[in-house]
Amino acid sequence: GRLRALLSRPSDAAMQQRVLSPIGMKRSTFDPEAVRADGDYALPHAADLSGDLRPIPLEAEHDVLLPVRPAGGLWSTAREMARFVQTEVAGGIAPSGTRVVSATNLAATWAPRVAVPNFYGGPPEMAASMSNCGLGWMSGEYRGVRVISHSGGTTGLTAQVAFLPAADLGIAILSNASALPGALAFTFAVHFHLLELLFDQ
Repeated sequence: GRLRALLSRPSDAAMQQRVLSPIGMKRSTFDPEAVRADGDYALPHAADLSGDLRPIPLEAEHDVLLPVRPAGGLWSTAREMARFVQTEVAGGIAPSGTRVVSATNLAATWAPRVAVPNFYGGPPEMAASMSNCGLGWMSGEYRGVRVISHSGGTTGLTAQVAFLPAADLGIAILSNASALPGALAFTFAVHFHLLELLFDQ
């Protein structure tokens, strides 16, 4: 565990310097100890054997996140994730006006690479919006408009980020409950309700 933590530090530092700081994500971190020291965090919840959600210790998240820390171990806030989405929608320019990534490199992360079957089993519109996997993003379309998104979940936290670059619209949804049985369904419901409102459905 200690070795993995040491190996994570270079990637943590690179993300802090190249992405989080330029976007203005001051509280966002890959370090669970920094989260604990901050003291202002959502308490994770997971389902017990009866299916009821119960609080779980922050330490339960640490062990799950450590192996995927560079790819999926970011601790953040709704406000700071909104800044991240604004940066994506603006083609790599942070809300402050700082260019964080070139438009070309950002577009490469959105580009469809591998076709994805409808593994969520949702309606056709949902499958169409996540029909391909890119470099860290699901991509597809909703009513002819390009959608980029990704969901994530840990032992007791769930997140969903989605944006439509052409519509200058995005959303970040954070929940302090495990993805199953209900938090992932909730985040997708909010995500698709936003699209319904956009398209006046």
